Amino acid sequence: MDEYAKSFGSGSLNAFKESQKLWVKDIGPMVETNIGFIETYRDPANVRAEWEGLVAMVNKERTEAFQKLVNAAPSMIPKLPWGQDFEKDKFSAPDFTSLENAGINIPNYDDIRQEIGFKNVSLGNVLSAKAPNEPIPFIHPRDLELYQANRDQAFEVQVGIHELLGHGTGKLLQEVSPGKFNFDASKPPISPITGKPTTTYYKPGQTWSSVFGGLSASYEECRAECVAMALSCDFSILHIFGLGDGSTDLNNKAGDVLYAG
Repeated sequence: MDEYAKSFGSGSLNAFKESQKLWVKDIGPMVETNIGFIETYRDPANVRAEWEGLVAMVNKERTEAFQKLVNAAPSMIPKLPWGQDFEKDKFSAPDFTSLENAGINIPNYDDIRQEIGFKNVSLGNVLSAKAPNEPIPFIHPRDLELYQANRDQAFEVQVGIHELLGHGTGKLLQEVSPGKFNFDASKPPISPITGKPTTTYYKPGQTWSSVFGGLSASYEECRAECVAMALSCDFSILHIFGLGDGSTDLNNKAGDVLYAG
């Protein structure tokens, strides 16, 4: 609260960042709160953030289910199609809570996410909100019943992976200060695309947002969604959500949820 007060009273960005560091370190509260200028999605320049605040109760049952995915993250991340050199030296499991509120994955400051961590919050009450008898396009009539019966669980799996393993995974290859790198510059990581050593990296002072500009937020969302699409087909992850027994079998509930997703 002191750092919030400093930030709002003086406009200090450093004070606000300190408040976010303390917020991330507040693990597993029963009532989750945060306030400030957070998301920049609506600004074409991706600079000016919207004011938002939340006070929300934690959904314990849903949070416990998603916590299992957090605990399994170290064994799931290596299944992604890039080498360990492109991941953080040590995966920092996010504090994940499901609130009766909107969804968040913050703070958005790369240095805090890399060094301290971040928080993920499921969409909670939004996931199950839909209009009755809502028309569903692009679904063949023979698949409609199966889709309607499994779409909520399929979306929950997708959102969980997107938020927990999509955002926050991956490592920015950086020259953190002149001549000091967060990777072995004498033996750069091998690009999974070209099969050759990487030749580019972030220079001192550069961030994801400063390099990609207005595309950075959309690019990050696409990256997180691709991680969700890749891992939601993994039956061991479906088992974490209580679907199937972890074996590859399309003829059970896990297979139905995978098909619906």
